[in-house]
Amino acid sequence: MHPQHVNTFARAFWLLRRTRRTTAASVLLSLAFMVGVSIEAQTSANQLTPNQSSTLFVKATAIPGPVAGYLSALGDRIQRSGNERTTLAGIYTDRNGPVQATLTWQAPGSIRFERANQSGSALIYDSAKGSVLATTPSDANILESLGDDAAESFFYGFQNGVIYRLLGQRFRADDGKAANYKGPWYDVYAASGQANFQPGKPTRLKHFYFDSQTGLLARTRYINGGITVTTEFSNWIRNNGQAFPTRIVRTEGNVAVFTFTIAGATSAPAQNDSAFSSR
Repeated sequence: MHPQHVNTFARAFWLLRRTRRTTAASVLLSLAFMVGVSIEAQTSANQLTPNQSSTLFVKATAIPGPVAGYLSALGDRIQRSGNERTTLAGIYTDRNGPVQATLTWQAPGSIRFERANQSGSALIYDSAKGSVLATTPSDANILESLGDDAAESFFYGFQNGVIYRLLGQRFRADDGKAANYKGPWYDVYAASGQANFQPGKPTRLKHFYFDSQTGLLARTRYINGGITVTTEFSNWIRNNGQAFPTRIVRTEGNVAVFTFTIAGATSAPAQNDSAFSSR
């Protein structure tokens, strides 16, 4: 076995070590995905078939039973009208230091991200046209973390052709040696689909880690150019029945690339304006 694969398997065992409920099959399947092995799966309870129709809102009928609880935990803003536009305001910090920033998201996935030190050069994704306004690779990475890696994108994927697989439930995050483990537990899904915010829209295999207790997304992880990328979503709050993360961190190879600390989160009806125009 290639040394890189040996290291990947070691990391996978450390991360995905489970309680006695874990089956050998689910662990092996997890490891296969971690090293990018292609697996032709037979139809089973763990094979989730996406609904191919694209709509403004996520249809409950398109969401498999095991995932319905995560959708409910997020709130109803992507299921019905009234809260289609989300605005997150706070502080964005990267190697250049902290600046004020605002993220505007509108169903079914348009994004506008503005930073105070980048006046006039907002990062934009127009979901209606599928067009991206991101001038550098790092800009595209920011949009991917804030858009494709987010919980909303996970749910819309069931209607947009993304292929999902449940890797297992209640994975623990330690090495499995603690007798009285009290840390977080994760339900892990693998998803294969297009990275819409990147040039050429490459196919990505991503792992989504949902908190087994709260049903909220904790992190999204994948390999890009041989580097492990993780987008973490934490410190969730609830406002008018909607759940929002107040801390988003992107790491590449265990090095933090940016942190978006959110001080205010609101939702409102959709607006027919030019906020997401790429021109």
